[in-house]
Amino acid sequence: MRRLLVEGKDDKRSVEELLRSCDITGIDYIHDCEGYSNLRKSILLHIKTCRRLGVVVDADSEASDRYRSIRDLLLRASFAMPDMPDPEGTITEHPETKWRFGVWI
Repeated sequence: MRRLLVEGKDDKRSVEELLRSCDITGIDYIHDCEGYSNLRKSILLHIKTCRRLGVVVDADSEASDRYRSIRDLLLRASFAMPDMPDPEGTITEHPETKWRFGVWI
């Protein structure tokens, strides 16, 4: 299953429209987490059950702080994450399960 977590309903609508206009398929579920703190909690829940998980977050504050916050969660879950995000999106793979995680800011 491929899931995408977003911060809010406006983000969900924007991502849905972007995927539709670019004819991108394969996302099974886009979840509106109703805020950044809930999104962080959702990462921990979904990462245990989802082989492909993506996160789209706003850079409401400093983008590097948002990335570092998500990176710290993933490091605790044994995902290797680079120190700095890729401007086009950062995708990593768990070394044992081969599950993939991506973050776009």
